[in-house]
Amino acid sequence: MKEKLFVDMDGVLADLVKKALAQSEEMGIPVKDFLTQGKYRQTNFFLDLEPMEGAIEGFNALWDLDFYDIYILTKPSYEEVTSFTDKRIWIGKHLGEERMTDRLIMCADKGMVKGDYLIDDWEENKNFGGEFIHFGKEKYPDWPTVVKYFKEKKEWVLSAHAVGRIVGHYGYYLDEYKKNMTKV
Repeated sequence: MKEKLFVDMDGVLADLVKKALAQSEEMGIPVKDFLTQGKYRQTNFFLDLEPMEGAIEGFNALWDLDFYDIYILTKPSYEEVTSFTDKRIWIGKHLGEERMTDRLIMCADKGMVKGDYLIDDWEENKNFGGEFIHFGKEKYPDWPTVVKYFKEKKEWVLSAHAVGRIVGHYGYYLDEYKKNMTKV
């Protein structure tokens, strides 16, 4: 069974901050105020976000590993109901209609979702029950680093399974050898 890997949209796949910076500048307010005052809660705000640098390539690389069961896990803006539709359209446009639209989960509390990994930029989501991959921070600053981590994890797991099969196969002989060595 594949491990479940959840990927956040805003700040991981889609560049919310870039658009927030541009719009806050147009409004003449600091970007922090734009975000904390919920100015992004506007019709179609999420629809035309640009992908984060390397996000589409990185996501596709994880998908191509064919080792993880990958879902998009994003928090919609409940104050702006078009965010639900905007996010669904964005995912279809950038990650593929047929491949991802049935793998889109919108949830206010990501800690309620059960899985093995969550790639997210928002520290408040570290209450997720699996491993929290804090995107954009020192350990996982960008997509190439995240992809490298999951490729290495896959290789390690496959190696461990191979060693386990070998040991299991030869385990009987090793036990017999140990028994005979103690008789000498």
